[in-house]
Amino acid sequence: MDKSFYNKVLGAAVANNYAYAICRLPKKQTIKTFIAFDKPELEPVITGSNRCFAFSPFDHGENAFMLKQSLYYEDDRLINTTKSDIRQFGFLHQAAQLLKQEIYYPSKQKTQQIDEEQYINFVNQSVDAIYDKQFKKVVAARCTQKKLAPNFDLIKYFFKLCDTYSNAFIYIYSSPEVGTWIGATPEKLLTVENGILQTVALAGTLEKNSKSDWTKKEREEQAHVENFIANVFSKIGVSNYKRGMVQTIAAGNLRHLQSTFSWQINEETIEKDFSQFLKELNPTPAVCGLPKMETAEFLKQHEGFDRRFYSGFAGIVDRDATQLFVNLRCMELMKDEAVLYAGAGITLDSVAENELEETEKKMQTLGSLL
Repeated sequence: MDKSFYNKVLGAAVANNYAYAICRLPKKQTIKTFIAFDKPELEPVITGSNRCFAFSPFDHGENAFMLKQSLYYEDDRLINTTKSDIRQFGFLHQAAQLLKQEIYYPSKQKTQQIDEEQYINFVNQSVDAIYDKQFKKVVAARCTQKKLAPNFDLIKYFFKLCDTYSNAFIYIYSSPEVGTWIGATPEKLLTVENGILQTVALAGTLEKNSKSDWTKKEREEQAHVENFIANVFSKIGVSNYKRGMVQTIAAGNLRHLQSTFSWQINEETIEKDFSQFLKELNPTPAVCGLPKMETAEFLKQHEGFDRRFYSGFAGIVDRDATQLFVNLRCMELMKDEAVLYAGAGITLDSVAENELEETEKKMQTLGSLL
């Protein structure tokens, strides 16, 4: 495929101050591009609504910035346009003419960088809080900055992620208000397709080529997430769901423990059930901790930086299917540098230096390809 198509279309979006998103679903080949002439607003995600791209900050329940398509492409084919919107004609003409144009909005909000000593101190603080029985688990995150090469090419980088991580959800989200985020996430948050609602309990981390086996700590981490999801089903009055066996999955250079939950959803109440489930589910213990509300407040007070969209969610909402993914392996693009984000699950058995090393390995998912 001619990559210049994306430079022209995304360049025309930026030239007109429009938001856009491009993405590729796990194990798929098609690149989907959304251009929004109108500013995305923070609103509840409603499954079965018109096609749009959802992008949600950390701890916002069922709400996300909904990038509603004015133009929608699959690869370089224009599939859908907003009828009777005169702006599309000027946009399409401009996209065909552009030769050189900026193609993303650098983020303007400076994120507080967490150094290694600060992170280790916070992990130890979290372990102490767990020992005092305030929490069962805390997910401690950090971020670090990495200089971009002078010739950094966003489109080449996106396709490099697609080639390297075929099992991940790959996306770019860029808007004048939010800036630009890129992700390659292995974790499904919530999907609805063919009447089946699915989510996963994913936790625990080992290097892909490590000969080590899963320890009690990682298995407990994953069990916490499983129990949380089972409680969410119980809270909304559902008992006829299916829970799969715990399996080891590969995600880039890492391995995780994962089990799948599925439920044949009632078509007559699908919108209500989906919204209620998403509100109760997000954020999961895999990115926040247990109990959810108390650990979310603890993180806001003591973690030391604003997560922004890290550990929120991203994905596609459509009439036929909704596919949302946890925004795990991600980074934010500034003008000359990238801000990489990662976290680690803290339990009573955590060793701070080991958790720091785990975040470094997770940041390599995106950082190694810069």
